[in-house]
Amino acid sequence: MSQEKRNYSAIIFDMDGVLFDSEPLHAEAWQESLESVGIKYDNVFFTQWIGIPDEDLALFIDNDYPCDGGMEIYLERKRKSFRQLVRRKLKPFFGINEWLHNLAKIAPIAIATSSGRADMKLMLEVTNLTTYFSASSTHEDVSMHKPNPEPYLFAAKKLGVDPQMCIAIDDSPTGIASAKEAGMLTFGITSSFPADKLKMAEMLFADTSSSCQWIMGRYFSGDRQ
Repeated sequence: MSQEKRNYSAIIFDMDGVLFDSEPLHAEAWQESLESVGIKYDNVFFTQWIGIPDEDLALFIDNDYPCDGGMEIYLERKRKSFRQLVRRKLKPFFGINEWLHNLAKIAPIAIATSSGRADMKLMLEVTNLTTYFSASSTHEDVSMHKPNPEPYLFAAKKLGVDPQMCIAIDDSPTGIASAKEAGMLTFGITSSFPADKLKMAEMLFADTSSSCQWIMGRYFSGDRQ
């Protein structure tokens, strides 16, 4: 796929670790909810679950520590804690609001996240970012999750755009693999993983604002290549 000659039509963002510095909030919510019932995992443990649905982690924990009600009990506790943290602490990464405002004027943009629809809706509402997105793909919208391409393909379908005309921005190895398999030009953000873990991406950026600046100048300016 040529980066230099193609005129792209849409941008699809992952959410946690791309729009928001929310991966630490997810870990904090898990730790808070689990420690309340005497279960403790360290921060390194939660890093390996970045980009993977909460349902998978809840199932893993329930296998380690079976409880009455199963994995749904762990999910319910975590989600309650996470939503409280979102309301108190969540902020977009620096510059995100301005870049989304500018990009939404010239191209449709969407979210492809492994998080649930309720969490996504709350996070966008708390940060006043809802109006920028024309479509979304959440955990409930697909039967297969990252690294399967379905989340990104679903988002592109909702936008009405050929996946090969989309730029994807993600921060996890599973997300990069998903977007690449969907046929999208894929940019990696090293907010959650080091560069060597995201080497499948066409380009890497230290932060999302830098990737948006590159996109605006290279693919959506009046002087497209």
